[in-house]
Amino acid sequence: MAKATPDGDGRSIPGPAAGSAEDFQGFAPPYQNWFKVPNELIVRLPEIRSQGELAVVLYCIRHTWGWGEFSQRITLDEFEHGRKRKDGSRMDQGVGMSHPSIIKGLKRAIEHGFLDVTEEGMDGGRMAKRYAVRVGGLPADA
Repeated sequence: MAKATPDGDGRSIPGPAAGSAEDFQGFAPPYQNWFKVPNELIVRLPEIRSQGELAVVLYCIRHTWGWGEFSQRITLDEFEHGRKRKDGSRMDQGVGMSHPSIIKGLKRAIEHGFLDVTEEGMDGGRMAKRYAVRVGGLPADA
């Protein structure tokens, strides 16, 4: 059975299944705990050449539009291990990919125009970056 992790409203969401595809029982009905994905992303899927690129785009959509925001500061650690709450606990398990795959996925998603990135200066010795799903007609830092 899949490991459960707490999500933002106290319910549990399934983690990655340890077994085969037969272990997956299906998605919960989309009454709550879901986010919208633009139809244009589905139309443009043939342009996405790596699982890493798709994973970071979907992760950014969830953590921006899914929270009613246009952009969000997301660290590489959070892409890899999950977004952190203020108390330090994780709200999810990240994209489930290696650090190099995430970096390549972000680079490709920015090159293909799916994501915008804004550097916000140094944060603990690392460059802090804010990611946004590119929306036609809006500036990257909207």
